[in-house]
Amino acid sequence: MQKLLLIAALLFSHTCFGKEFPSKNFTQADGLPSNTIYDVYEDSDGYMWFATNNGVSKFNGLKFTNYTTADGLPDNECFFFRKDLFGRLWIGTFNGELVYYKNNAFHNSKNTAFLSMPYKGGNTMDIVVGKDSSLIIQFNSKEFFISVYKNKIKCYNIKEITHNASPEYLVDIVRENSNSFELLFQTKKIRIDSFSKIISTTKYNPEVTNSGGLKRQIIDNSQKFYITGSTILSKELKALRQTPLNGKIYTDAINRIRTIQSHYFICTNNNMYIDDEVSFENFNVLTIYVDRDSNFWVGTSGNGVFKLQKEFLNTLKISDAYKSTTIFAQKKGDNLVFVTRDKGAHILNNNKISFNYNIPDDQNPKAIEVNSGQLIYDDNLLNISIRNPYLIKNLSVKPVVHLLPPHAFDNTNKIFYLKGHLYTQGRIRIRHIRNKNLLTNQQSSSILSTVFPDSINVKDKVYGSYSDKDSNLWFSTIDSIYKISDTRLVRQKHLGQLSFKDFIIFGNKMIGTTFDNRLLVVNNFADKNFSIDSSFQNNCLWDKFYLLNDTSIIITTNDYYRILVFSENKTRYKISIVENESIPLLAEYLHSDKTNCYFFKEHSISKIPVAEIFQKDPAPKLKFEVLRTNKIVCRLDSFISLSFANSRNINITFSAISFYTNNIRLEYAIGTDENNSEKWIPANSQSINLLRMEPGTYFIKIKAITYAGSESAVKKIKLIIEKPFWLKWWFFLIILSLLALLVLLIIIYYTRKKISQKQKEIKFIKSEYRALNALMNPHFIFNSLNNVQGLINRDDKRSASEYVRTISDLIRQNMYNISHDFIGLDAELDLVKNYLKLEKLRFKDRLTYSIEIDEDVDIDLILIPPLLIQPLVENALKYGILKEQNKEGFIAVKLYQSEDLIVIDVIDNGPGLAKDESNSTHQSTAIKNINQRLEYLSALHSRKITLEITEIIASDGTINGVKSSVIIFPKIE
Repeated sequence: MQKLLLIAALLFSHTCFGKEFPSKNFTQADGLPSNTIYDVYEDSDGYMWFATNNGVSKFNGLKFTNYTTADGLPDNECFFFRKDLFGRLWIGTFNGELVYYKNNAFHNSKNTAFLSMPYKGGNTMDIVVGKDSSLIIQFNSKEFFISVYKNKIKCYNIKEITHNASPEYLVDIVRENSNSFELLFQTKKIRIDSFSKIISTTKYNPEVTNSGGLKRQIIDNSQKFYITGSTILSKELKALRQTPLNGKIYTDAINRIRTIQSHYFICTNNNMYIDDEVSFENFNVLTIYVDRDSNFWVGTSGNGVFKLQKEFLNTLKISDAYKSTTIFAQKKGDNLVFVTRDKGAHILNNNKISFNYNIPDDQNPKAIEVNSGQLIYDDNLLNISIRNPYLIKNLSVKPVVHLLPPHAFDNTNKIFYLKGHLYTQGRIRIRHIRNKNLLTNQQSSSILSTVFPDSINVKDKVYGSYSDKDSNLWFSTIDSIYKISDTRLVRQKHLGQLSFKDFIIFGNKMIGTTFDNRLLVVNNFADKNFSIDSSFQNNCLWDKFYLLNDTSIIITTNDYYRILVFSENKTRYKISIVENESIPLLAEYLHSDKTNCYFFKEHSISKIPVAEIFQKDPAPKLKFEVLRTNKIVCRLDSFISLSFANSRNINITFSAISFYTNNIRLEYAIGTDENNSEKWIPANSQSINLLRMEPGTYFIKIKAITYAGSESAVKKIKLIIEKPFWLKWWFFLIILSLLALLVLLIIIYYTRKKISQKQKEIKFIKSEYRALNALMNPHFIFNSLNNVQGLINRDDKRSASEYVRTISDLIRQNMYNISHDFIGLDAELDLVKNYLKLEKLRFKDRLTYSIEIDEDVDIDLILIPPLLIQPLVENALKYGILKEQNKEGFIAVKLYQSEDLIVIDVIDNGPGLAKDESNSTHQSTAIKNINQRLEYLSALHSRKITLEITEIIASDGTINGVKSSVIIFPKIE
């Protein structure tokens, strides 16, 4: 009887406790400033904010960033957050001072003048944000409230408005429009204008007044409720529902009310009600918040904050459901039967533990009464069934609940169970256990009757085992795989030495892990034409296999769960990582009924819908935060420009926002093209350091990749590093201008220097030229005087007189010519004629001459240096005619045009050029002077005139004289 009472008590255990859900708890140990969380808020960037009694905290899923009075808060005890349309995040504080957060800084009365108030009103109770972003701020004193619009504050005194020294308790203030307010007291509401003048007074309906009036308001970020008696009212003062427990809950214990997905979440001092069902029992729940991903955040007093998945209402967690370790579970109907290593038998029914029993450690199988039914078990606890008493009365032995599937294997006890038969394994061979009758009332069963002979041997230790669709048992040893079919034990020689540490059979596939930690899929494993796929990465330690549904297998590993999913035709498959923080990792046992999966771990059971296991969590979000250099700190947006002086040492911090997994990989890339992907570089922390960047436009990209392979959207920022002044166009223009000016000055300097030098040279050449001309004139005069003296000596007075007259004309003409650089050819020929005429007087018949001018040559227009032809004629006389004393001398002057050249030939019939070069007759002083004068003329006037002296040689080789040719080239323009 005692045993039955114990069993009955166990049947109703766990039915009175609050409902639990899988969740993730954050406390001070994780980085929160306090375990008391008054409010939770998600900002536009995706950060979660927590208001605590020790400051506020910003959370990105990986790290808490805490702020206190040292960072600009006026008080460390902060109650709630409200955001206005100007992007200011207002914070309600204990001391009532005004503060808001914007652009990474807290603005308070010390750094923002308009936030100063004339007096303090106690705790900040609520901040209501109007549609025009005006604010109404209520305080605990209820004596006044303030209105804030943009940067202006106006105070309203409630006592002065109501003309009552002790007005009713002010419950709420509602701003109707920019010109009027509505004050909600306990039994009435008063409308006032912006000048504090009462417009109207209205009493509430009897339903409110008869319940004692409005007791209090329940504020939240987006919802507002009122309480009167045991009724919850909407902001329009319409009854919504009774408080939990049929209105018996103490209304002052309610901290927060929210309606989410048609459910009421009521946070109280002792628990949280979801509609009328209790959860978070014995917790002082202060707030509940739903973020944009529909995750729930529950803030408590003393226990931190809890994060629940968006579908958490479909999940369940049962703590202290059993002792020891779960070794097997089986779902039959609505019952989940599971056993533990300490020989405990348990049944989970309707999300409650309805049966707990520990089987005595007897040697023989037994049957005991359980509520007029029978629990049948054996000494190894591997065959348990519960028989329905009504079926027993009808003489039926059909089991209602079976603990074991068609097969089972336990490594600890070395037991096989197949087709209702139990076999144990010895060191060398498999032996059988013959059973006794198990049931009373003359009911007998052969459930454990043997069919194995004693002679079947297994030499090695058996590891994994599983049965196929035909209920044949397959098991693996260290080097072989065996199959038991009826009473035959057959080694599968076609599989060779393939062996598994553990495996599962899925249709025609055998999936298992080898002793060297490889995951293999053996296709058509029972056929000789089998194939093996081993294309899975070994970045984990594979453990056990569990059937999840008709197409999937869940695999436990040393870190995450992995799902092996087959296609509909079961020919293709892939493995993915499960990253669901609601699922307890490293569970000791799993069981799936294809709708829900049960995870057994540390005496607790977590029920997770199978659909939730497959659901992908959102990828991490990324946000650029701050850029720092040696000189500046600035907030990052999509674009930033830096001077070259500020770009030597750049640090860019960013934040990865991930509330689903902490195991993420961060990467960044830097390129000059916005669309092209550069090489991605691992980021060791949430910052990027850039050293000595060259001027230009850069696109910095970041991304996050979870352990399961989910990749965030790429976040990018455009960074422009301006050119230094010495690389800007205007600086180049200035430098080029200066260089051009410098080059110009150098050119001018050298040009002037060259001109000066040339002028000096010209001056020198001119002086030299004049000197040469001066030398020509005395030479001519000296020769002429010698000739006059000769005539006088011969007493040829008449000839001497004619000679003197002619020479005087010649000298006068010569003096005129040599005063010019160039003279007309006709003037030079006149000089030559007079000279030859003079010499004719001297030589008489010994000299004849001729001057021939081509009719195509206009001698009036041709300019030549003075004394150019006369010295040649003189030279022909001296070295041609005088040397031939017995020969009649002849001199011819010919002037003609050859193409563009003017040629003047002076021809004599003398003996020719002397062969002795040292005594060269035609290299006279006059010839040398002529050549030098021609060089000077070419330098001075860019006029080319050449002199060529050649011998006149007859056809028979005799020399008939000398020809001196002056060639005048066209003038160079």
